[in-house]
Amino acid sequence: MILRLLCLLLPLLCVATAAGQPMFHWPVEGTLKRDFFLVNYVDHDTATGVVRDHHCGAQTYDGHQGTDIVLRSFRQMDSGVRVLAAAPGRVIAVVDTAFDRNKVSVISRGFGNWIAIAHAGGIYTYYAHIRRSSALVNIGDSVEAGTPIALVGSAGNSTDPHLHFEVWNDSAVIDPFAGPCNPGSPSYWIDQPAYDTSFGVINHGLISSDSVPTLDDIREYPMYGIYNYLNFNDRLITFWIQEYGIHAGDTSRIEWSSKTMSGSEPFEKQFEWDYVHTADYRYYYWWSYIRMPSNTGWTWRAQYFLNNVLVATDSFTIPALTDVAQQEPLAGTVVGYNASSRSVVLQSPNAAGLPVRLQLFDLAGNLVSTIRAETDSEGNARLQLDGQELAAGMYAARLKIGDHEFGTMLPVH
Repeated sequence: MILRLLCLLLPLLCVATAAGQPMFHWPVEGTLKRDFFLVNYVDHDTATGVVRDHHCGAQTYDGHQGTDIVLRSFRQMDSGVRVLAAAPGRVIAVVDTAFDRNKVSVISRGFGNWIAIAHAGGIYTYYAHIRRSSALVNIGDSVEAGTPIALVGSAGNSTDPHLHFEVWNDSAVIDPFAGPCNPGSPSYWIDQPAYDTSFGVINHGLISSDSVPTLDDIREYPMYGIYNYLNFNDRLITFWIQEYGIHAGDTSRIEWSSKTMSGSEPFEKQFEWDYVHTADYRYYYWWSYIRMPSNTGWTWRAQYFLNNVLVATDSFTIPALTDVAQQEPLAGTVVGYNASSRSVVLQSPNAAGLPVRLQLFDLAGNLVSTIRAETDSEGNARLQLDGQELAAGMYAARLKIGDHEFGTMLPVH
């Protein structure tokens, strides 16, 4: 009778099995396959070099003891994605002083930043790789299921922004997912996500650079929301795609093709490259680059196929413009188009408190818009395109920050 009364008064404390096992809410805010992705589960095979997840599949890696929930990008991480307590309990450890933007796996870094919570029935949960200085709780605090406790980061042994969620029962690792290869263990989830190995695309786009891009370059570009960031003075142009659900034996293919901008003829393929994947990947970056074309007035297209099915297309046009200033931008300057706010975003840390003038030209060289603003104390400015009659497409941009003028290309969509 006393237990029943407590459950009526404090229902969150009673989301548990009859044996006292806590039942977990999801530990990251957002929606699966939109805001985050399930990448790795607990490895149930104790043999070295062999892996097996709870569903008898291979969505894990050797010796992995938790569940990895990965965000879309570092840009999303920077926006602040909250980590949530999975069940009622008491905070027993808080560490959040380590660097939180790691992109290379170094095992000795361990969890980096982490929080531990003790629950009923001898169950402990660990929330690892959180952002530096993001802890919202202290040792000794009581939390309810769904209480925000920190922000997702990439601290410790981490290559991408994600939460490593780990469960222990005293000294034994617990896999919270029920499945045929986790026999005798019930699900710890109130609503266990379905096991899914399907393919999907997270993001894709084009970038330009003077040197061959690295994986770190690809990871950081989406951070600013610049999915097509092109400077036609650069030496190379790269198509990139971020995807999940790649399987061993799948074939990725990139086709680069071109045609005259004003012509009605079909695209003509200029280059093709195929790659057969040798392993399964739940979170994967793939890219291909070419030298920046010199034939002005031509449209180029990059198409990505998986197993001969077209998955993604991006295109660009080399403008025949002589009127756009070609002076190099100030060091550290980043310019991009933000589709959600329909604005041009400028980040120039060496140009704080200066007037900004943006002129946009269509690909025929006609001036179509002039917008003025001023950078703030950190060198940031937002130039709003609301009310501007601009068709979707590529535009040449001439920017003047103070007395410094330079040109770049901007996609408007």
